[in-house]
Amino acid sequence: MSDLNHNPQTGSDADLESAFRTALKGRAAGVAAPGDFAPLAIARRRRDQRAKGAIGAVAFTAVLALAVPALASGDREVPVLPASTSGATGSVTTDPTPSTPPTTPPTTTATTTATAAAESTKSAQKQASSASSWAAGDRLHVGDRTIQLEPGTVVASFAVVDGGRIILDSSVGVDGPAELEVLDPTGRTLTSIEPWERGPGFAWSASPDGAKLLVSDGASLTIYATDGRKLATRPDARAAQAIVGGLAYASAPAASSTEPSLEWNYLTDEVRELPPGLRAVTQDGQRAAGYQIPPTKDGAKGCWVTYQLASPEDRDEHCVGWFFPMRFSEQGTYLIGGSSFDDGRGGLGNGVKNLAVVRVSDGSVVVGAESGDDQLLGWSLQVSADETSFLVSRRTTPLSDERVPNNTLARCTFDAQCDEVAPEQQGPRTWLGHYTVAR
Repeated sequence: MSDLNHNPQTGSDADLESAFRTALKGRAAGVAAPGDFAPLAIARRRRDQRAKGAIGAVAFTAVLALAVPALASGDREVPVLPASTSGATGSVTTDPTPSTPPTTPPTTTATTTATAAAESTKSAQKQASSASSWAAGDRLHVGDRTIQLEPGTVVASFAVVDGGRIILDSSVGVDGPAELEVLDPTGRTLTSIEPWERGPGFAWSASPDGAKLLVSDGASLTIYATDGRKLATRPDARAAQAIVGGLAYASAPAASSTEPSLEWNYLTDEVRELPPGLRAVTQDGQRAAGYQIPPTKDGAKGCWVTYQLASPEDRDEHCVGWFFPMRFSEQGTYLIGGSSFDDGRGGLGNGVKNLAVVRVSDGSVVVGAESGDDQLLGWSLQVSADETSFLVSRRTTPLSDERVPNNTLARCTFDAQCDEVAPEQQGPRTWLGHYTVAR
């Protein structure tokens, strides 16, 4: 019996089999049965050992199969796809950036989502601060983002405000109904402003901080938060021109009108009359500009004027009748404007214009001219935030050419040195170019 209980770690397999065989023979001597069943018993023992070995091998293989990918993934960087977000109105893509392995412990899904949203907002705010946004057909280019609008969209005007939100005046097709919308930084519609169409009395202006939108529809003035909430409304046929802080400004659509302009404190509903023809207010709310035909001047030749809003009776007049102010540059050094040759359906705001930039301090024309080779024909222009250059959607075919005009996008210095930003294209119609520069 001692041989049957032999410790397998104290001898070789041959010794074990020999001892096993001897013990079995000893027992078999007292059994009345023919033959030697020792070889059968030994064979059974070997089968059992092989089975145990096979089970162990399968278990080891399974562990190895699970362990190898885990070990491999620990040394391998998982690729990150470029950002792409789509919405009901449009989609936005950004240039992919190389990913880096995490250096901090994993966070929860909620924390990751909140962090990504905060970073996206910071990025959008940084991009929105540049005065280099433009539209090409149905795409908006804002910083390093390209926002694809609904196919076939024609952009009449737009602005990028703080927080990356976008005010968009557009239509699907040139002859489609006009829409005024507030979009989030990805191109999704936050709110639609109704009623809206292009024509006298319909106008909009965003506040410098991007929080409010002043809209006129020919019958009333309405102030919206850019999240869609209606803040105030006032029956008035004058057109929206500017909103700064708690003050909204409007004036008669016709440049020749003698109707006083309006300053409306929408928080208290107090109003004040200002000189006719107000068209722009500086971002600090200190100075205004407009167009007038003074009774003491030649009736055929109007003047553009500037004045301090605190003392509007003290005006600086510059009587060059072809220049109509549209807006101040960001720091208030320049006025952007021009005279309209083809007001089509959108008046001075959308048609082909003789564009110009003038210096507020002395009234000198910095870019553009009433006629001749220095004329700057185009649709829209914006001075850079540092006021050293301007981005312009320029007409490159003469007004005498009746065909659909060619249009290019260029960035120029004030000494007329220009670099092409986007190649020459044909506009969809004579009244609207292919490229539109943001306000």
